[in-house]
Amino acid sequence: MKIKKNRIFWILIYGIFIISGTQILATYLYKEINEKTQKFIHEEIKNEKIIDFDTLHYTPGKGNYTEMILSNNKHFPIFVQNADTKSIKLNSQINKKAKSEDFEITNGIDKTKFTIQTAKEQQTFMRILFLFGTLAISISTFYKYGIEHRRK
Repeated sequence: MKIKKNRIFWILIYGIFIISGTQILATYLYKEINEKTQKFIHEEIKNEKIIDFDTLHYTPGKGNYTEMILSNNKHFPIFVQNADTKSIKLNSQINKKAKSEDFEITNGIDKTKFTIQTAKEQQTFMRILFLFGTLAISISTFYKYGIEHRRK
């Protein structure tokens, strides 16, 4: 086996291009939901009424997620990590402190606390998955086109 030096440069450029492209793709796929959850975390909400729900498309392959619409016409995703979202109903009251990941829903006399979940962990997992996938492609490309095999 002999390494073809004239092709190594192009194989490295190809590897860098494909790795960079997939990392940008992973960031783009989670950009919208991360922005909405960050907006929700920074917002202060005092005794706002939930007046409607909207179902929106989530990152490809993940399905849909529900967004609550408040009486002040602000929209926030129902993307929580520690509770069943079925207790979030129309005409419930929501309270949340600014820059807090915790919020409380009051439905009649029942109060339920929730913690906002971001998609950062999922985004990081997707970036690592893409990285290993593109590294495997780059290595197989190097093996196929960058090494001259002896023929018997």
